[in-house]
Amino acid sequence: MKNKLVYILLISITFLAQFSIQSCTQEDLVAPKTLPINSMYVNLVYFENTVFDNPNKQYVFDIISQWKLYVTDSLLLPSKAYQQLISKEALYQAKNTWLRETDFELNLKTYNTKLFNIADEDSSEWKLYITKEGEYTDFLLLNGLSANSDSIGSWTVTKYDIKEISINFLKIDWLVKTDNSQKIKFTNIIPGSIDNGKYILINDSIDDIYNKYIDIYDKSKDNHSYIQLNTNTKTGRIKDIDHFGNETWQYWD
Repeated sequence: MKNKLVYILLISITFLAQFSIQSCTQEDLVAPKTLPINSMYVNLVYFENTVFDNPNKQYVFDIISQWKLYVTDSLLLPSKAYQQLISKEALYQAKNTWLRETDFELNLKTYNTKLFNIADEDSSEWKLYITKEGEYTDFLLLNGLSANSDSIGSWTVTKYDIKEISINFLKIDWLVKTDNSQKIKFTNIIPGSIDNGKYILINDSIDDIYNKYIDIYDKSKDNHSYIQLNTNTKTGRIKDIDHFGNETWQYWD
């Protein structure tokens, strides 16, 4: 009889302990913060005009504008979806996974989007799925990885192909130094594309003369365009061996 009571008592203690742990897990877990929007966004508009008398300044404007079009097109839907999710409540699912979900409209089209965060001890994985009414359902649009400091990580942007398959399109490596300072790199990762491997790297600087450092790499030519500019005075310089034929800094204004 005594052994039976001890057995029942042990079962009761085990049950209560499990219930207590589960209750704390469900109630006390804190949802992770969403990553800053500048982990995928950068303002590539540095000049008010589009035509310049100085050929060096014109060349800089032209090559940055090419990347601006590519990045803007690649991130139109992902950034819109992500911004809609930032303010939404995260609901705990299971196995350290959280979910944010919402609906939104873009260009008169209705979308549903879900953002999953799988948290680990040192890092977090992010998966953003999108559903476009009448076209596709739960398409993986963004795949991300970040340190739990929320200051460094990467995104992979995919495109929905007409053959209904997912194509890697753009890789984003980012480092957020402060609210107003960042280092971000956009790389073309389209499989089989002649532009695969090209990138633009933008780094905010505390240089007394230039506050923006830019490296544009053309893999097909194995050529770098190094740009340093001051976004306030609009002055700057560029070094580009393929374009200028030498390693000398070329200035404008």
